[in-house]
Amino acid sequence: MYFANTQDSLSVNLEQISESSLVKILFPENSGVLIPVKNETSLEKIVKSNGIGFAKIAHPIAEQRL
Repeated sequence: MYFANTQDSLSVNLEQISESSLVKILFPENSGVLIPVKNETSLEKIVKSNGIGFAKIAHPIAEQRL
């Protein structure tokens, strides 16, 4: 979930997700979260050490677009 605002938006790339069905990606049986982080390396170490799967799917951009 990304909260709407009037300053920026996200550039999304779903290529790191192994599922090919867009419906299954957008409406999965298992929930997922979108976590905004400043230090990607620290988060990667934490999730990997705890056996949590993850994918980098978005980064913020300074313009409003769909």
